[in-house]
Amino acid sequence: MLATSSSDKASRIQAASEQMNNDTGSDTTGTACGGQTAADFWGEPVSVYTRADALLDGNLVDVTASAKETGFRIPVAVTRAVWEDCIAWSEDDSRRKRAGQSEAGRLHDVLNMTMFAVRVGRDSSRVNVVLNRVPREGRGVVARTVRLVATCGGGDNAEPVITIMQPGED
Repeated sequence: MLATSSSDKASRIQAASEQMNNDTGSDTTGTACGGQTAADFWGEPVSVYTRADALLDGNLVDVTASAKETGFRIPVAVTRAVWEDCIAWSEDDSRRKRAGQSEAGRLHDVLNMTMFAVRVGRDSSRVNVVLNRVPREGRGVVARTVRLVATCGGGDNAEPVITIMQPGED
């Protein structure tokens, strides 16, 4: 084995990288696979379903205004399943259950417990949220433990967004 200096090794790596770029036509501007864009490499997508589409068709519910009151600084949405299971509450539910519940209060609970989970797991883009909520079904008024997941990821334009969902919905 030949002894080489680290600067010599770095020079050889740089030269090899430049040669590869010249051979493939890559200009190192973020294109992948020899200068191809993702669409060039993988082909055009069959279909695209954006966060905006999910908000429009109701699969996601935008709760950003309430989330800002809780301390969130980026857009927050909950899935329809989370809305129906943990937040939705009607006058009929109140009459049947005789429980002091409201959608605003239940949303407040989901957002506060999510904020708590985010603060505890602040270095993660995915946190587990545990909260107790009175179920809508049946006549019982005893709160049951529910487990949710909150993820922070890129929105339609790569902006940070939070989505609160049931485990397995992602």
